[in-house]
Amino acid sequence: MIETKPKIYTFAEYSQYQDSTDNKYELVNGELISLTPPSGIHALILTFLFQEFYREIIRINTSWQVMPGNIGIRTAINKSRIPDLTIITSEQTELLKNMTTAILDSAPILAVEIVSPGNRDDDYRFKRSEYAVREIPE
Repeated sequence: MIETKPKIYTFAEYSQYQDSTDNKYELVNGELISLTPPSGIHALILTFLFQEFYREIIRINTSWQVMPGNIGIRTAINKSRIPDLTIITSEQTELLKNMTTAILDSAPILAVEIVSPGNRDDDYRFKRSEYAVREIPE
């Protein structure tokens, strides 16, 4: 049996990658990892947290933005993660306006991962250590 190795992407290739689907991909050690659609409870938790963070941002009267799983964060030379929620600065918001692919090189204020039963290792071991290296609170 012939085993095919997955294509290894550079960060530049990843940032320009498009296929004919609406799938989201993270880059992990150069490999594209397709993100599975969230479960119902995951979606409900995401909505609750988004609303709470949004209310708090308004309450403390800051120009931060809460982004719901639609921007990437570069965590290493060949890694990029898409947190469930990301809180970014006004400067990062301005940078996003001119990006063709929404991936931040700078550390956001906060990255939030909602842990699902099927991705505990990714969230607790790998993502947490990647965020820690970049000094991203999680």
